[in-house]
Amino acid sequence: MATGAVSSLGIGSGVLTSSVIDQLKSADTANVITPITNKITANMQKQQDINLLQSLATSFGSSVSSLSSGSLYQNRTVSGSNSDVSVTASSGTDIQNFSISNTKLATSDVIQSSTFADPTATVATGSGNLNLNINGKDYKIPYTASTTYQDLRSAITDAAGADVKASVLQTGDSAYSLVLNSNSTGKNQQITLTDLDGQMNTNLLSGATHIQSASDASFLYNGISITRSSNTITDLSSGVTINLLANDSSGTAANISITQNTQPIKDAMSSMATSYNTMLKQLQTLTNSNTANGAIGDYSGDSTINGIDRGIKNILTSVDPSTGLGLTQYGLNINSDGTLSFDSTAFDTQNAVNPNTLASYFSGGTSVDTKGKSTTSVGVFNTLYSDLNSLTNSTNGTFTNLSTGLTTQAATLQANKTKATDQLNARYATLTSKFIAYDSMISKLNNSFASLSQQISMATNGTTSG
Repeated sequence: MATGAVSSLGIGSGVLTSSVIDQLKSADTANVITPITNKITANMQKQQDINLLQSLATSFGSSVSSLSSGSLYQNRTVSGSNSDVSVTASSGTDIQNFSISNTKLATSDVIQSSTFADPTATVATGSGNLNLNINGKDYKIPYTASTTYQDLRSAITDAAGADVKASVLQTGDSAYSLVLNSNSTGKNQQITLTDLDGQMNTNLLSGATHIQSASDASFLYNGISITRSSNTITDLSSGVTINLLANDSSGTAANISITQNTQPIKDAMSSMATSYNTMLKQLQTLTNSNTANGAIGDYSGDSTINGIDRGIKNILTSVDPSTGLGLTQYGLNINSDGTLSFDSTAFDTQNAVNPNTLASYFSGGTSVDTKGKSTTSVGVFNTLYSDLNSLTNSTNGTFTNLSTGLTTQAATLQANKTKATDQLNARYATLTSKFIAYDSMISKLNNSFASLSQQISMATNGTTSG
């Protein structure tokens, strides 16, 4: 018989063999080890459930966070511009209406000298200085008898280039002019030239003409006459830039309207509803307690998980006692199956009633209603985000605490399984050793009995051994 093997037990009857030990061990494993294994499997599934739910809640929280951010409500839309005027408004500009008409563009000063045949010809008979005056500043440009038109252009640029652009322009065959153009517009940009020493060619300045005179822009702003040196006006209303594009020839006013751009808000509302519905589906799966609607959820009956949706819906359906506003008025509805839907038309209708209350109700702040009543609000989406943060916070949020508890439980279960397995293996190792010893004893008894039985048989038959 091989060492460690159990061939039989019970007078060689074969009733109790190694297979008996296997069957006994299998039964004990089913009673002791399998329940722990099942708990470990269930624990792993719960951990996966919580991780997914936390991810979905975090995504939902991000969409809520965008709605709680005040910057979302600072977007502006400008309408009413025409071919004479364009208007832009920066983020947060006051919502307003105004008209612009009778536009006249500001112009720069342009001087063209008399013509000359050769840009390399000299401009003076002797040395001296040309004085250029613009916007109250004098620039002295020196010249000599050898200074050419090209040299003079360069000298003007070097001295007054910040205010004046100088160029030599070919106007025809063997015909050139020195052209001076103020860099800025406005009546103060008029250029005057004076030969201080009288050494320049007489026709250079005497033949010079203003082909465009510097002038201010003018227009009517809500019927009020306005003048500015530039065609870009930024000082009439904070954050508003008015660009004059052409002289008004039609007399038709540009009626400008600066309104809140609500499309990003509506997009965020729609995105939030979609994100919530995705999370709700997972919540409903985890908490399902009706087998007719599917399998029993891993968190069926769990008050913490069951309370998540109730808490969120309490905020979504709340009404601000100071304003009487609720999200349903802005088109956010709870359907019969618990999902959210967003009606952008209802949003537009409600926002049109008093656009000044939207930002403060959604994201917090102070608003003034149509009667002049001032109201300060925390913001419904700030409240909701704070509630969600208590769920998803990585330090002490509900999901983090649940996950930590499950991890601890998993470690305990694994330790219990290891301990129970070790005890069971030790028990059956001892039992196997006993069976082997019993089997050895029985084998010897069987051998002794066989010898005795042979002797009895021979005696009975009148024979003896040997």
